[in-house]
Amino acid sequence: GYDPRVHYRGRGAFESLGAGLKMRPGEIAFKSNFATIDEASGVVTQRRADRNFEREGPILCQYLDENGSLPTFPQHRIRVKYATEHRCGVVVEGPGLCDRISSTDPLRDNLPLLEAKPAEGDTSPEAVHTAKVVNEVSRRMRELLRAHPINAERLAQGKNPANCVLLRGCGELLQVEAFRDRHGFNACMVAPTKCIAGIGACLGIKVLRAEGATGDYHSNLSAKVDAIVEALTTANEDEDGGAGGEREAHKLGFLHVKAVDDSGHDGNPALKRDLISAVDVM
Repeated sequence: GYDPRVHYRGRGAFESLGAGLKMRPGEIAFKSNFATIDEASGVVTQRRADRNFEREGPILCQYLDENGSLPTFPQHRIRVKYATEHRCGVVVEGPGLCDRISSTDPLRDNLPLLEAKPAEGDTSPEAVHTAKVVNEVSRRMRELLRAHPINAERLAQGKNPANCVLLRGCGELLQVEAFRDRHGFNACMVAPTKCIAGIGACLGIKVLRAEGATGDYHSNLSAKVDAIVEALTTANEDEDGGAGGEREAHKLGFLHVKAVDDSGHDGNPALKRDLISAVDVM
């Protein structure tokens, strides 16, 4: 019911909202990866520093958030929050920003880190300014991560340092009609993957919690099913049912299983087959 050719503003706002960051109109956000860069050459050797990042990720995100000022652009700052696996949400606040810029992500391992640039053909002052700010964000994050004790610990253990954040999918806050207002009924979702949960947050779709639903290979699929079934069969206590104020069950439920996608990215067809089979019997 929402034409992406009209409304889509990039995945960054979805990831950041799903991770729990608040956004205001005029701010921009990124769906970001903790990555590994060879600082001497500027080459991103691993776009995903580590999928098993549940311990280090929140610590590094809090550190980046607490040190979110930008010396070159003192009127701007960043807000950072951990999402899942190697991912985090990043919001940039300050005047004169827009989402019409490119990513810093080279999209493949062993390619140079990119600089943000205005979108092709966009010579507006906002796009030029935003690209400069985002390149400073990228540089500042590398500077902060380089000296963090977690990366010294990872190197001592023979692991890739998480010394770079790839800034992807720049997006502004999506401002659209709420799902219930457009369709006349309530919807819900189980989506531990923060980018998907952020879509729900933008549309006013209730994001359900399911015990053990992690958005990775260890996710509790049965708990996801239980949460959706309960929401579809039980009167919703949090939202009005309609003009008469009666409570009603959700009439649409969306359940997302990220591990099927992850196994493809990781080049593991046998695991992808097994996960699809697991989804078939959910």
